[in-house]
This record gives sequence, C-alpha cells and structure tokens, in this order.
Amino acid sequence: MADNKEKKERKPGDTDSGFAKSPEKKNKENGLEFLIVTRETYRTPEDLSRPVRVRIKNQRFPVLNMSRRGIGFLVPEPGIFEPGEILDPVTVVCGKERIVLKARVVHITPCEAEAYLCGIEVLQSNRRSLDRIEAYLESNRRTLFSKQ
Repeated sequence: MADNKEKKERKPGDTDSGFAKSPEKKNKENGLEFLIVTRETYRTPEDLSRPVRVRIKNQRFPVLNMSRRGIGFLVPEPGIFEPGEILDPVTVVCGKERIVLKARVVHITPCEAEAYLCGIEVLQSNRRSLDRIEAYLESNRRTLFSKQ
C-alpha cells in the first residue's frame, strides 16, 4: 500500500483534529507500540503582555496556547466541561477583539497546582473569524520569536 503524504486543505467547518490522519507506526519496545504523530498546525504559547481569555457559559478562562484549530485554557476543576462536549458559542477575547466560534472539548488534563488544561478543537467558525485568529497567531509568533 502506498503511503499518501498529500496535505488536505482545511476549509471552515471541517472537523478533523490538528494531527495527521494516520500516525506512522514505530517499532514495538517492551510490548508497547509507539506512534509518530505529526501536528499539521502551529500552536503558539500566549504572550503574557497581551492576555487572551475564552468566555464560555458566562465564565472566563485564561488561554495558555492557541492554534488555528484549537485552544488550550485553564479551568479550576475537571468537571466544568466533559470530553466530547460541544461548546457553542466560545468567545475568544484578545484585548478589544472578540472572535466567536463553535468547539468540541478534546481533553481535560492536570496542568498546574489546582488547575487543569482544557483542550478544545475548533469545529466551526466563519472565514472572518479564522482570518482574525490567523492574524493574531502571526502577530504573536513574530512578537514571541523575533530576534531581539
């Protein structure tokens, strides 16, 4: 079977994750099979000088990282959201900018003392919202990773 490495263009409303569809299998070690997973999108940590928050169900949460396809934010306890839960609307607040989208909870993971990382996948947003997310990510990337 030929290995198809062709990249699929993502369109608004696509629901696949930010990972490659078929992870490559690696040799087994100690009875465990290891997979090589490649991320198709760039994820940036948030610039602490320009804090970003998400507003969901009238609650605000600080964002730790963001990509075109997903957002990681802190929640105080694991039961606030459940993996698989659809969140609509999610409002991303970047300064005066508001970006509204629909998302699915992918995971809730212990992160810091008394906090959990909630990872959500963007399911649906309009073209303007995606453009605004990409502009924010590019600006953030330049700020965080520029040579000084």
